[in-house]
Amino acid sequence: MKFTITSVTCIIFVLIYSNCSVRAKTSARNRPRLSKRCRVSEWSTWSSSSRSITGCSTMTRTREILRRGRECSYDLQQSEKKCVRPSAFETANAIGENFLGKFTPSAWLGRLGNVAPPPADLLFVIDKSSSVGLNHFTTLIGHIQELINLFPVPMATDHTRVAAISFSSHDKVDLEFDFTACNTRETCSALVGHINFDAGLTYTTKALIKAREEAFTADHGSRSNAHKVLFLVTDGRSNGHGDILGAANALKDAGTEIYALGVTENINEDELKSIVSEPIPEHLFYYSSFKSLGRGARFLHAMFS
Repeated sequence: MKFTITSVTCIIFVLIYSNCSVRAKTSARNRPRLSKRCRVSEWSTWSSSSRSITGCSTMTRTREILRRGRECSYDLQQSEKKCVRPSAFETANAIGENFLGKFTPSAWLGRLGNVAPPPADLLFVIDKSSSVGLNHFTTLIGHIQELINLFPVPMATDHTRVAAISFSSHDKVDLEFDFTACNTRETCSALVGHINFDAGLTYTTKALIKAREEAFTADHGSRSNAHKVLFLVTDGRSNGHGDILGAANALKDAGTEIYALGVTENINEDELKSIVSEPIPEHLFYYSSFKSLGRGARFLHAMFS
């Protein structure tokens, strides 16, 4: 038999190809195969974190891999932020129960065993920064006047005394009137109504320092036997210098009970939580807008007057 170079080359190629093909098939059989698709469980029910004062919580749900296989790249966790803002009615009701309600004779009987509430030095600390704006500032002042009108202890020299600090920028933190300035609801409410809007930054820390070092002193009519109460109203976060937590703690260490009312989504919730007294849910309140704040004042009047 006579072979040509071409025919020999073809025979060699066929032999090599056949051998490679057999080895490839053998190797493929030896490899583990993921012939089935990846299988995952159903999603769990949504769970949520604790709800913030703004009504928001982060909800999560999970699932797990039941069988690994091809295309196993599924997400195993999903998170979703859900917000249900507290209504003006809900916030007004919370203020009525947890602020106004705590100073009734029956509430003090439960707290200290006293039938009659002790005298109170009530200081309002009022944000007048640029973000509030003149029209909204008027609404804010109206809400504070409603709290004065509804406070369950008489406004008098030997009962409740009222003072007010307004604040914006560093040079615009003012003791508007002290605890000697008024002794009736009408005069205290009128003095609050005369506070002028003065746009600027938000020096909350300096306002708290001024409260401790100036307002709550004997020189400005604060009494050693009085229950000291500070009610902060703000629409934002402090952007001045200083240790705001230290300023708040110094007040609380001196026996001051601190409440705060935040308005709009611009507030710093963590900051306000660090300022107020415990328990936080009973000392921190929130309106989602100034429109809601105005409604809240009307609800307070309707429910508690």
